[in-house]
Amino acid sequence: MHSTSLAVTASALLTAASAAPQDEHPFQRIATFTISLNTSVDDETVAEIVSATPDGLTLVYTDSGTENIGFVDITDPANPQADGVVAVLGEPTSVAVRGGFALAATNTSVDFVNTSGNLEVIDIATRTIVRTIPLGGQPDAVAVSPDGQYCAIAIENERDEDLGTGEPPQLPPGYLVIVDLVGDDPADWTRRDVDLTGIADLFPEDPEPEFVDVNRLNVAVVTLQENNHIVLVDLPTGNVLSDFNCGGPDLDQIDTLENGLIEQTSSLDAVPREPDAVAWTSAFTFAPADEGDLFGGSRGFTDWAGFGLPLFEAGNTIEHLTARIGHYPEERSENKGNEPEGAEYGVYGPFARFLFIGSERSSVVLVYRMVPTLIPGVSMPMFVQVLPAGVGPEGLLAIPERGLFVVANEVDERDAKIRSTIMIYERNGEGSYPEIASVDQPGTSIPLPWGALSALAVSQNSDDRLFTVHDSFYGRSRVYSIDNGGDTALIEAELPLVDTMMELGNGLRRIKVTLPGTDDFEIAIC
Repeated sequence: MHSTSLAVTASALLTAASAAPQDEHPFQRIATFTISLNTSVDDETVAEIVSATPDGLTLVYTDSGTENIGFVDITDPANPQADGVVAVLGEPTSVAVRGGFALAATNTSVDFVNTSGNLEVIDIATRTIVRTIPLGGQPDAVAVSPDGQYCAIAIENERDEDLGTGEPPQLPPGYLVIVDLVGDDPADWTRRDVDLTGIADLFPEDPEPEFVDVNRLNVAVVTLQENNHIVLVDLPTGNVLSDFNCGGPDLDQIDTLENGLIEQTSSLDAVPREPDAVAWTSAFTFAPADEGDLFGGSRGFTDWAGFGLPLFEAGNTIEHLTARIGHYPEERSENKGNEPEGAEYGVYGPFARFLFIGSERSSVVLVYRMVPTLIPGVSMPMFVQVLPAGVGPEGLLAIPERGLFVVANEVDERDAKIRSTIMIYERNGEGSYPEIASVDQPGTSIPLPWGALSALAVSQNSDDRLFTVHDSFYGRSRVYSIDNGGDTALIEAELPLVDTMMELGNGLRRIKVTLPGTDDFEIAIC
């Protein structure tokens, strides 16, 4: 499961382009749109995938909670406005825009065996469905080619996780649909299917395609998540150009134990990447978010050459980063950690090419600048920024023409005062995030972990020295020392609170109290 990588020598390949002007904080959040504003405050909404009209003035998103395709007017991106919905038959799973039409994939399956779905073609100007194209199976992702000639749809026909062991094969198999977008009249569009069986190593009869993206050469990259496999398909011909098993990296200094403590001292060997969302980072390279599913999840992302050579592997860096800024999900340590799921790429200028990775469980988006190397056409990701997102960031969208970036956040729990949202970020905006972070633990490259801070005190000796503690979510109590003298407050030290020789515990004694008309009960006093 191991794979060869150039990542070890990546720093030696950087060219003078890396010396181009760098934004310290290239993107800043400027607005949040609550999805229920388009329907009702009482609705449970789920914004998953977001796209935009060619002029970048209107967002189009899926809402599987209300079975709608929604619209948001971002003429003023700092003040987004509800712009209505179009009801679709079934659960919308993905949407892309081609010219004046929104192409929405919907799942109309009766169950895991009797699968079906449609591509609903919506006229954006009139907000009407002008054509329904049957897809023959349950769709999961839609992508339109940059030239507008093709629409690629991953038909997953997902597995029943409660059937047997939950593992594939579970038929019917998934496949790739290609819709030829001939002309501007959807009545002229035609559909072709690409068989993906017999390709993957693990479950060749059940490919389970998850996500698709299309480059400017009209090549679709398709992730077969449960199979830990990637397939490249030439859209004009429908031919499979290449495929490869994604293998798995070794992970060190990660947390694999859910014990109420963030302890990034464990290791895992050859963890299957099991990629989810994927984005082309050039005409010949692409980067999937290695979310994991059945067997793995390498807790990061990989930048691949089209023939299957990993050029960059994130390793444990996202795990460490989320712990450093207080976003690490300790309750997911035994599963997939921060669980990166979304991937997007945008060109904002000659020296401003960015890769965005959404961390579903940490509720942040990582921003990387793609820096050219001495290898023609190959760039290396360099981390520059972390963006705060809503809960469960799913769909990522770059709108470089307007200097914007958009995130759809799917979690909606009204009782917990969490609503599904779309967040809008602007390049070169004001402000920064995070406002507090931690340094490495002494003598290591592992960050001081923290989260759920619940108290704050100022040192008597210096206004720049603060003290804080976390709440009872974590299994042991700590006092943190904070240097507040810079732009970002830094947690520099921790003091675990320990009951030495059980002095506190021994100081508790139990007495029996009898109240009239009640049974005896015990209380503890100190």
